[in-house]
Amino acid sequence: MQPSPGQGWYRQRASAIAPANAATCSIAAGINGAAAGQVLRLEGAVVTVAPEIQSGTILPYADGSLEQGVAGWTVASGVATIARSSPWGTAYWEGAYSLAVSSSTATASVLRSGRFPAPADTSYRAQIIASRSAGSWSAVNVKVRWYDAS
Repeated sequence: MQPSPGQGWYRQRASAIAPANAATCSIAAGINGAAAGQVLRLEGAVVTVAPEIQSGTILPYADGSLEQGVAGWTVASGVATIARSSPWGTAYWEGAYSLAVSSSTATASVLRSGRFPAPADTSYRAQIIASRSAGSWSAVNVKVRWYDAS
């Protein structure tokens, strides 16, 4: 985890997939690099099943929330790098992380999520929440690519 940016309350999440042989779990929290007189307060400690980011989504939590890393996202074309943002409220909409995309050149890039089962003959809607953190890009294109079984 990253150090908090200051005093006050900060929400921190950790997300992972339970191992196949898991029977119980617990939460651990502590102070790294503590000095005498420091205080850590905890409240609202829970372990819950990760919710769908939006009802009916076919993308799993890891790919929609980025809580577990960059999940199945890749750079399909262009000059871009992807990483998970830092936590503590600096760059996210909901949760604690976002996909951070950067480019060293002034060229277009395409990012693609992993592939997930999508029943045919069903209406779908693709949606992302995006933020410009630096630079001057002015548009984001969102497209769905469909694949057959082969």
